[in-house]
Amino acid sequence: MEKIKTMSPIKIDTSYARPVLDAGMAGIMLINPTDHEGLQNYHGLAEVIKDYSLGSAVYSQATAYFNNENSPLFQVTSYKVGDGNSLTSVMNKYYYSGAQYFLVHMSIDDKNLSDIAAISNFVEAQDNKELIVDLTYSDVTKLPAAVSGLNIDNNKATLIMAKNLINGTDEFQGAHFLSTYANAGLGTDAALVNNLDGVTPQDKYEFGANELEKYFVPNKIATYAWRGGTPMMTSGVSQSGDQFQAMVVRDAITNEITSSLNNVILQNNGRITYDNTGIKLFENSIYGVLNEYATRGFIETQFDVHSVDANNISESKKASGRLTGMNWKYTPKFTIDDASFSQTVVLPEVL
Repeated sequence: MEKIKTMSPIKIDTSYARPVLDAGMAGIMLINPTDHEGLQNYHGLAEVIKDYSLGSAVYSQATAYFNNENSPLFQVTSYKVGDGNSLTSVMNKYYYSGAQYFLVHMSIDDKNLSDIAAISNFVEAQDNKELIVDLTYSDVTKLPAAVSGLNIDNNKATLIMAKNLINGTDEFQGAHFLSTYANAGLGTDAALVNNLDGVTPQDKYEFGANELEKYFVPNKIATYAWRGGTPMMTSGVSQSGDQFQAMVVRDAITNEITSSLNNVILQNNGRITYDNTGIKLFENSIYGVLNEYATRGFIETQFDVHSVDANNISESKKASGRLTGMNWKYTPKFTIDDASFSQTVVLPEVL
């Protein structure tokens, strides 16, 4: 429709820009121990309040997540507390229902703390998506044993964080963290997430390097504390010791290659010949995605796409319609979140 012309020497045209998020990387799913099974999807607090009362743990975490106006999806997956089969059942049914991050929130004194290990191992086995474990405590001396007892120290996709109660109040650190992190730029280092609205940093006069080294570092637990005069997360590594952001980039690449390869099939009307010409279509698609991520600085430029030669594939294999043997390899670009320097002071000679 044509714009109305005005009799004015000044004319202003407006353009609009919205932040572009990497598709599918911002939704979160709260794993909720309760008395039933089910999945609920919410896109704003007005929807959550219909099912969860003001002040409830679920509503409080939804409030933290939707504190970021870009947050698109908050899911609640409920399982029957104390029933391992129920937990496995809901994870199987709802794992690919939309969220990128799973969130578990518990006290270290919760009798169902062992459920965290089951969830973490389930996520690890899928090799896709990430788990945030948000723990609370009133006695920090119990924290290391509680985490080490989970026996998940090799899991690459689980980030554990813990925070003390503030005057007995739970601040739901995990949901506040994801409000920022899940909506941040792809590949953001979790250790550099700072200024979490609604979360009180550890007391700068009582919590220092000694407490961090004693209670948090050994079991790769992040907390929220004063670092260099700014409150921020103290760690960005998963339980395996790998940078958490590398797993997020991994999933973004997996999602984009999957989408790209699906488009190859659709754009060719569902008919791709089983020869080197057809195989090249898949190879080029994979190469294109990896090259994009290398250009954006998420992976090293020396990546490798291994294809197959149709001439070396048997006719019986071709008759099955299944293409196998293609793979790719890349190295993530890691980030610096902790550094040590040295200085030399030259003093005048003392006479």
